[in-house]
Amino acid sequence: MSTDVAAETSKRRIEHQKAVKYKKSAPSTIPSMAAQTSPHDDDAAKSPLSQKQTTELHESYTEDESFLDTFQRLHPMLSFESMSQRALQLASNLIPKTEIPTVDIPCVTKSYDDDFLRPPNINMQERSCCLGDKCIGRWLAIFRYGEENNKGFTCREYLLPKQNELFLRSKVLPAQPSKCLLCMCAK
Repeated sequence: MSTDVAAETSKRRIEHQKAVKYKKSAPSTIPSMAAQTSPHDDDAAKSPLSQKQTTELHESYTEDESFLDTFQRLHPMLSFESMSQRALQLASNLIPKTEIPTVDIPCVTKSYDDDFLRPPNINMQERSCCLGDKCIGRWLAIFRYGEENNKGFTCREYLLPKQNELFLRSKVLPAQPSKCLLCMCAK
């Protein structure tokens, strides 16, 4: 008899979980915007005790700012609502008016990266990692072999392929020293 009760209770629990799981939520709505009045309405509307809302000249939105405000009201930026048809349409309306610069990401092979996992060749005018004694290349040896070892080194400064080609041709390095590959990956 107790197994029948346990089976019945288990069956009810599963049905309840399914009902909760597939329960439909109310569709999201756009909050209504407050009515705006002209800044040149009568002086009674400008009274701080007035119930009427006014918009000052410096508070008025351009059309693009209005689109952005409407877009932000549609959804919190980290919710799935940002992918709704309406939100994407508002965002796409902004694209023709805004120029978005893009940068090509260089394709780098493992063998290229491996070439930078060594100490710099001072005779070739290569620079070491800008972190110096704090370089991860040094600390890996300390963690593995202890503080008193001669196996650790500061790695060579990492250069992107175009920067490296320029360096090999003309020995010109970027003005700002950068981190090695290990330190870049650790940030």
